[in-house]
Amino acid sequence: MKPKLLRRMTLAALGAGVAALVVSVPAGGAGAPTATTTTTTTPATSTTVAPTTTSAPAATAPAAGPAVRRAAIAPAATCPPGAICSKLRVEGSSRMAKVGADVPLVPGEFDARAFIIINPPDPNWPLRIEGDLTLPTVRQAYLVVLRFMPSTNDIDFIQDGKATGRGRIVQPPDQPQGLYVETDVVAKLFVRLSNVKQDGIDLKVGNNCRTEVSAEIPIHAVIKLEVGATATTQATFGMPRFRGCGTTENLDPLFSGLVSGPGNDLRSKLTVLSVGAT
Repeated sequence: MKPKLLRRMTLAALGAGVAALVVSVPAGGAGAPTATTTTTTTPATSTTVAPTTTSAPAATAPAAGPAVRRAAIAPAATCPPGAICSKLRVEGSSRMAKVGADVPLVPGEFDARAFIIINPPDPNWPLRIEGDLTLPTVRQAYLVVLRFMPSTNDIDFIQDGKATGRGRIVQPPDQPQGLYVETDVVAKLFVRLSNVKQDGIDLKVGNNCRTEVSAEIPIHAVIKLEVGATATTQATFGMPRFRGCGTTENLDPLFSGLVSGPGNDLRSKLTVLSVGAT
């Protein structure tokens, strides 16, 4: 497939979910994440352009169909030269295994960029993807520790370098013809806790209570290159251990013992807000 055509057809999703992300896996422990699974939906109406004829891409990345909004591929002022850029809304929740609680995310955004690789290491994945994930602070997240002690805390997600990965054009067999992008991306985030209260009593954790390594969030998504299109993702991952917790005593073992570990479940929804190319 010609690079110019790939640029036009590429990114509307990465996910993710992301991020979506209230906890994740450490660089060297707490269990490896399982691959996410995704489903996609498209807006009820759209303005379409005339079909174009293309040759089929290699291996498992079949050429996508014609339906795409012209507005969705307008040039983006902040998009780097030679890239296709997409902004996605990220929302969802995470099931924290040890605590047995669901923590909803405050909706955030993922600014994704896709670049065509001229000679990719794997011809089936000809796109290099990178992006920036922004998630607002979760305020007063409510948990019940050890099944009887109510606790509240604020949770921040601090990006550790750009989210990076690969992508390709696909045509899901169970979806209408269109331009779809499959992404395989990892976002790295530190998870920071603050304002922690146990049964209303301030535990005085300080401002530096966070995971000792950045959490790695695997995002595998398939989404249509169209404003308003959505994808849902689900993954299982682990939580790193904590450090820097406590101003009057060392609370690292407490938080690591109560929260860190494998088996957490992440469910997220990605929505395409804009797509642009230069």
